[in-house]
Amino acid sequence: MLENFNGPEWLKNITSGSLMSVFWALVGRAMFHAKLVQQGRRRVFSLALIWELPIALGMYMVGAGIADAVGSTGHIRDGIIVSCAYLGPRAIEQLFELVMEAIEQRMNKGGEQS
Repeated sequence: MLENFNGPEWLKNITSGSLMSVFWALVGRAMFHAKLVQQGRRRVFSLALIWELPIALGMYMVGAGIADAVGSTGHIRDGIIVSCAYLGPRAIEQLFELVMEAIEQRMNKGGEQS
């Protein structure tokens, strides 16, 4: 049915074998939502749930990219996707900033030794 689909590659991945990975990304966002409900910061059913869908798809792409970059498959790949979806874009951004700061410090330290 979808083998003749002529859309973008990421959408082909979602509609093909990667559908289970998208499911795991949704599970990660559901876990995050459940934590906020337990803390009293969200209601169980609210319009905020609608915004979790694009976040889950975006974090699926980030998690799948990380898993592909390190060569992970199967359950390890799914675990990376769930973790990224649970952490969300802000936590990934903060992690990226820390890594970039560490790289910058190493580069500056190396320049001072010369």
